[in-house]
Amino acid sequence: MKMSILIGILGLASMAGAAKKNDSGRFYFPGWSSAPACSGRPEFLTETRSDFLKSLADLPSVVLVARDAEYYIEGEKEKRPMRLYGYQSFLNKQASGRVICGDMPGDLKERLSLVAPTLIDNQKVATIGQTLWQFQLISDGSRFAFWNLKKPMQEARGNIEKRIQENGASYKIYQRSHNEYELLITKTVGSLTQHLSIRYDAIKKY
Repeated sequence: MKMSILIGILGLASMAGAAKKNDSGRFYFPGWSSAPACSGRPEFLTETRSDFLKSLADLPSVVLVARDAEYYIEGEKEKRPMRLYGYQSFLNKQASGRVICGDMPGDLKERLSLVAPTLIDNQKVATIGQTLWQFQLISDGSRFAFWNLKKPMQEARGNIEKRIQENGASYKIYQRSHNEYELLITKTVGSLTQHLSIRYDAIKKY
């Protein structure tokens, strides 16, 4: 487990460096791809969870390192059904996102995004700092892409909740085991609802 956490930190650090080399802040665009139609909602929306924490402020003194993310969008676009589902692993330093499935009217385009932390430093004396990314799912008819835009600033401790809510989203955080946490972010705009799940490995001392 410690090795996977270390890989995650190094991977996120290398991605941050890549982003800084690009004036737009863009880290990685995986290119367009096709995807099968969605057969149902992803498991992370229906599974039962326990150990709910009231807020990010209730986290213990830990550093949380993002391990993977699932991003699902559902609803209607111009009164026609729309669904997009993407997955991303942070254990690979390329951190390439992929679209697992998508249902989109062929003549419509859409770009949706959610801001979420990939590093959360909740130690009494922060040594890493916070890092926010913008996760984006994009459709162009039958073509799809899942990519990221690293936010250019590192957030001060305690501002993550504010930034999530400033973007019109709500969140819940769960402790899934002694060293694993999950952040669920939800945002509804019009007839479309976005769901983002990020799972983290926890380091108690860094």
